[in-house]
Amino acid sequence: MSSIREPPITAGQRVDRLGVIVHPSRNIDEALRGLFGWADREGVAVVQVPVTGQDRSVAEVGAADGCDLLVSIGGDGTMLAAIRAAAPADRPVLGVACGSLGVLTAISADMLPESLDRFRRGDWSARLLPALDVSGDGGRAFFAINDLAIVRAGIGQVRVTSSVDGVLFTRLAGDGCIVSTPVGSSAYTLGAGGPMLTPETAAYVLTPLPTHGGSL
Repeated sequence: MSSIREPPITAGQRVDRLGVIVHPSRNIDEALRGLFGWADREGVAVVQVPVTGQDRSVAEVGAADGCDLLVSIGGDGTMLAAIRAAAPADRPVLGVACGSLGVLTAISADMLPESLDRFRRGDWSARLLPALDVSGDGGRAFFAINDLAIVRAGIGQVRVTSSVDGVLFTRLAGDGCIVSTPVGSSAYTLGAGGPMLTPETAAYVLTPLPTHGGSL
């Protein structure tokens, strides 16, 4: 397990361009008014950072590495998409909750202009998030912030071996398993019967899906 890298923090953060990632269907009008109103007043450009499965357009498209800050407007799912876009570019993400209370979103829509002022002053704290390093067939490598689900694609079983600090912990055989970070423990793994962890817990969760005969 690794952590999303901490972005640099400076007193008096220069802000020339904001990147926005939005929920595909939720009402986000108040947050957008606050974002574009602040940007117009301060002479800051706003672009929309493209993410997979997003076809709702609110600004012209721009890359994450050309932005000083990414603003996620929606819920935790939108925030996760924004973090995935921001991490390779080492950019911070500000999460705006619209219509729901989220674990990852930091502020409400009415607080957005004030929060952008605070960011530019350097009056903010970075929150590091744990991530799962994943490698697959063919050398494919990626990271997961919430969880990774391993499921069987046909007949037969998925056989899972888990180790802790290099020592064998258990072997399981069944439909698959979910590996979750503490942040993701309130998502799919909770529905499958796993525990809920506080975000600060230095651990991860392995939750078996229906097993065939228990552990081996």
